Amino acid sequence: MFCTRFGTHCVVLLALLFSVGRATGADDPTSADPVVAKLHDKVVRFLDGVSADPNTAFNELLLGSPLSEQKDSVRSLVDKSKEIADRYGAVRESEQVSAKRIGKDVVLLKCLYKCEKFPVLWYFAFYRDFSRSTTTGDDHWLVISVRFDTAIEALGY
Repeated sequence: MFCTRFGTHCVVLLALLFSVGRATGADDPTSADPVVAKLHDKVVRFLDGVSADPNTAFNELLLGSPLSEQKDSVRSLVDKSKEIADRYGAVRESEQVSAKRIGKDVVLLKCLYKCEKFPVLWYFAFYRDFSRSTTTGDDHWLVISVRFDTAIEALGY
């Protein structure tokens, strides 16, 4: 009823609210949470490195992580990541498609790795490293899960 009676004002108000949300970064999941932003940057560096040198990229991502001790699993994931360009084409860019915190100590990130022929989804789970985190807020995060697949339907319709 309000929008019908005041249609023009309603449209202007909605446009203003939308522009304020965009100006404050409300549509960017990393902007509201500095931890997510920090982990997003780490993932971007990793994804940039995967196409150039997967071994180094995985070593840097998994530094200090308990996953780094699972040598065979990591080697298998590195080998599979080397096949991405052959199967799906060269990577054009990557884009974070979701970021979710589970409580204070777990962060899940999902990224779309846009290749020439087909996109690949990368999934990352981080856990706060309590042995190295401090009371001053200098938190350290460890990768506890990393994987990729081409199940694009996981993004939803």
